[in-house]
Amino acid sequence: MFKGLWQSSWEFLNTNISVGETIQGGVDTTKAVLDLSKAINENKTLPELTPLLGHLSSILDVLNLPIVQLAGSALPFVSIASKLLQVCLDSTREDLSLEDCVELVGQAAYLESLKKFFSDDANKHLLEKLNKAKASDRLQKEISKLSKSLTLTEAEAWTVLLCFHESKLAKGLNPIVLERLVEAGIKEGQAKIIVERIARMTHREIKPALAEIKDKVNKLNAIFGSEWQRELETYYSIDKYLEDFIAKQPSEQVFDDNFDFEDIYVELQVEEISENTSNSQPQFIEEWALGLLNDESKSRQVLFIQGEPARGKSVFCRMFVDRVRRELYPIWIPILIRLRYITNNFADDFDTLLGRAVDQSFATSDNWLRNRNTRFLFVLDGFDELLLEHVRDLNLKNFLDRVSEFQTKCQGNSERGHRVIITGRPFALFGIEDKDMPKNLERVKILDMRAELQEQWLQKWAKLKGTDKAQEFKDFLSNLNCPEQVKTLAKEPMLMYFLAAMHTDGNLKIENFQNAGNSNKILIYEQTLDWVLDKQRSEGRKNLNQALTKLDKEELRYILKEAGLCVVQSGGIFTTLDALKDRLAPNLVTKLKAKANTENEEGRLPVALATFYLKSSDVKDNSMEFLHKSFSEFLCAERFVDSLMEWSQQKPNSSDSHLPVWTVDKKDLEWQIYDLFGFGSLTPEIVEYLAELIKQNFKHHEPEFIRLFERLSKFYSSWSNGTFIEAIDLETEILPFKKARQMQKLDISKIGQRKVDVYTGLNILILLFTLYRYAQTNSELKDEVVFHPCIDTNTDELDSSRLSRIINYSQCYADIDFTAKVGGFMSKVDLRHVELYGVFLGSANLNGVNLSDAYLRGAYLGDTFLNDANLSRADLSRVDLSDGNLERADLSDAEFSCANLSRTNFRHANLSRADLSNVILWESSLCNANLSDADLSDTDLSNADLSGADLSGANLSNANLNNILWDEFTKWSAQGLKQVVNIPNNLSNSLQFRAAVLLCESNELLISGNVENVLTNYKQAQNIDPQLETSVSFYNQLCWFGSLHNRATDVLFACDKAVELEESGVCQDTRGLARALTGNLTGAIEDFEAAINSGELEEEILEKRQRWLEALKSGINPFTHEELEALRASEGATS
Repeated sequence: MFKGLWQSSWEFLNTNISVGETIQGGVDTTKAVLDLSKAINENKTLPELTPLLGHLSSILDVLNLPIVQLAGSALPFVSIASKLLQVCLDSTREDLSLEDCVELVGQAAYLESLKKFFSDDANKHLLEKLNKAKASDRLQKEISKLSKSLTLTEAEAWTVLLCFHESKLAKGLNPIVLERLVEAGIKEGQAKIIVERIARMTHREIKPALAEIKDKVNKLNAIFGSEWQRELETYYSIDKYLEDFIAKQPSEQVFDDNFDFEDIYVELQVEEISENTSNSQPQFIEEWALGLLNDESKSRQVLFIQGEPARGKSVFCRMFVDRVRRELYPIWIPILIRLRYITNNFADDFDTLLGRAVDQSFATSDNWLRNRNTRFLFVLDGFDELLLEHVRDLNLKNFLDRVSEFQTKCQGNSERGHRVIITGRPFALFGIEDKDMPKNLERVKILDMRAELQEQWLQKWAKLKGTDKAQEFKDFLSNLNCPEQVKTLAKEPMLMYFLAAMHTDGNLKIENFQNAGNSNKILIYEQTLDWVLDKQRSEGRKNLNQALTKLDKEELRYILKEAGLCVVQSGGIFTTLDALKDRLAPNLVTKLKAKANTENEEGRLPVALATFYLKSSDVKDNSMEFLHKSFSEFLCAERFVDSLMEWSQQKPNSSDSHLPVWTVDKKDLEWQIYDLFGFGSLTPEIVEYLAELIKQNFKHHEPEFIRLFERLSKFYSSWSNGTFIEAIDLETEILPFKKARQMQKLDISKIGQRKVDVYTGLNILILLFTLYRYAQTNSELKDEVVFHPCIDTNTDELDSSRLSRIINYSQCYADIDFTAKVGGFMSKVDLRHVELYGVFLGSANLNGVNLSDAYLRGAYLGDTFLNDANLSRADLSRVDLSDGNLERADLSDAEFSCANLSRTNFRHANLSRADLSNVILWESSLCNANLSDADLSDTDLSNADLSGADLSGANLSNANLNNILWDEFTKWSAQGLKQVVNIPNNLSNSLQFRAAVLLCESNELLISGNVENVLTNYKQAQNIDPQLETSVSFYNQLCWFGSLHNRATDVLFACDKAVELEESGVCQDTRGLARALTGNLTGAIEDFEAAINSGELEEEILEKRQRWLEALKSGINPFTHEELEALRASEGATS
């Protein structure tokens, strides 16, 4: 085995010249290497090469040169190594060992990678930062020492060949080169990345260098078979992908403007999403991502980026993958996957799914993800678009779990060291609780553009449109008359662009937004549409859109609305031209073809579509998509409203002018509803647009609104009765079947008629909820528009279990979750008296809903929003409301027995007289809640917050108060305080609590006639805590039982106090008794009349009070000894 090729040449020649002696000559290193290369190319023999070799201790001597000189040289390192090996073989006629060959070629290949790195145009800017100094004396000695010690065993040589960056050579060279780069002026962090890139590039340089001698070194033959050819093809495929796809991402054109994304892009900021975000600081999104990629301790984490529509998620993806290509390849090989385009079977394992999504030859082999030399960064853009109709059978949580599992398997596995970044809209996570999300998601949300980022954006806009235009737009945004909503919209990158473009074109003025209210986003989209159709493609005063399409503006707008509807119905991303043509009015299709002077059967339809932000889709032939999903959603909403307006219209009856008829008759209405809404579920964005457009279009058209509401209500009642899906009349068309066949024929969707029926009904229910909410804000509609999902409009009868059946009907399909589809649109609706036994409504938005007298026993309402809801008298037994939000909710007289209310927010809620016995309330917030007269016996209140809570008259027998929170505003005048367990020491010692304990046994004492003790305890309690707030219940009981036990005079103060605190019929009824017994018959008459008229008294009591009142008015005191004895007996009181 040779000790090293330089040393071996002297051994072969039997010379006595030492390497050290020949180096003393001080020959320039660059010249020495060049001379050696020239001699090798002239086919000099090994003896002839020896003097030249003598000028170098090793090929690593070049590292002593200034890096700038090394990078700029034409030193052919790999060629020298390869040809030197050839010369040695020819001269010695002896076999070289594998390790000798690999040792030399490996070092040369590493140096070649270093030279190529700095010679690359993308990295030449680094050379400007470098000094021109040679290596320090200390480092030169280290380089010399390394060159003598870098000998390999055969096993180590194989590692070099198979995975250079994990080899002994890389581990020896990397620290030296790192230190050399730092000496040259590169910061250590950046130098580490450069060194790793060079080490990972080296693998591709080694095998070509050995190819020329592969037949002369036996053990080299094994690595130069078909596998090597496949490896070359793999690298070629990767290079082509990076060059043809990734590198072009920033330079794609922005819409139809004459500039690219990179011209207008500014790096946005993100903020962590976690349970404790109080200390979270904004970070620039690319720096955050790079930090996690370079942090080995985070290799298990999936980078999970959430952002609202138009926040710049997709633009970040396109810019970031190219930055990774430029700055981190081949440490990371960036792969961009638009999840919208994945239409293959999601039942595949995740590796196969990735391979099909990439659709490149390098991703076709079974082991493409198990190659130590290729480490991929998968950027998956648009997880929300996995919920769209072409992948409607996908469970998003399952997909995220698979991503999580993939990343976990990659952690610490050198064969699978890949990473994943995934982006999407947060609404797609609706219905997936935080606790069910994978634990290895590093979650952030994209923030609005702050002032400094807007300024950066405006500076870029100035370069594109001129400084004056940019300054004018900036002045517009800073104008005091510019609405705050517009300024807010300008914080979103895409809307910032629209605003700037329209302003530059003169279509955005302050007066446009005066009195616009909450309709600013609609106004922006409408002005954008007008701007595009009128101005964006114009030449002088000529509108090129109309010239090209031969269609007027309204016809173009109509086509775009139908396109928006088609895209939404097709899954939210793309649609086919066939599907769109099928929706267009026949006369317009004819017009398009007639104007087309072409044999293309599509005529001018593609030209018409090109007027707006659409493009041909890569998903399917003959299909198109909007450049941004928000456009299709807005246009779809406009299309819906067009039909809603039409459905509300009437026209004169041709046979009777006094009797109008519907413009769209009942039969056509029913089909049009299925045709528009039978495709899938409405998105939150579409519903938001719908609500605002309905408000705008029906303003001052209240009669039409009422007619529309009544027609939709009747349809809903018929649908919920199964009228359409169960149609059996031979002459009646089965509308769900018709719609399903239509979508299948046009390749829009594969759903069957029952799913069509479910989606149609749920969407109409959402629409009715939306109409009802709007009506409740309009004084002219409030009393006319009344909707309850369980009341049959055709019969006006309440079917309390109807909504429950609808929920069960919809959920007979695993991929239709009522809460996910409808739960977000249920705020402020009327659900009184509904029976929802055991239903799942977790995470639903029930804010402001009226659920009074509802039967919800056993329902799951975890994480549900019930702020300001009315749940009075509702049966919530065994319900799970854990982590729910019931702030300011009315829960008076509700039944909660055995319910799970852990961590529930009841701040400012009214729980008076509620039955909370045997309930779990640990960690719940009852801050400022009204718990007066509530039954809290046997309730677990551990760690609950009772700050400011009113517990007056509540029953706390056996309640667990372990580790509760309270303050000086908590009212403790409750019952059963002596039976409470786990009372915190500082609470039991507080004056307020001690005073309350003295009064807590008043009820039993009063019933037994021990009025004196109660009065004594009351006085002691007042002495202990003069600020003690005693409950109305206490005063009323003291007044009533004190009077029954002949102490009316002593307790009359309590009677007055009760009425003062709560002027109720019950309190006045009690005081009437005391007044009569103390001789104040006039006052007694006054109180009894008020009690009788209050409507609060039960029938039996009411009759008795009327008898007393008649006697008092006749001058007779009815409270004889016998009457009082009877009253005491009825109350269980002893004499």
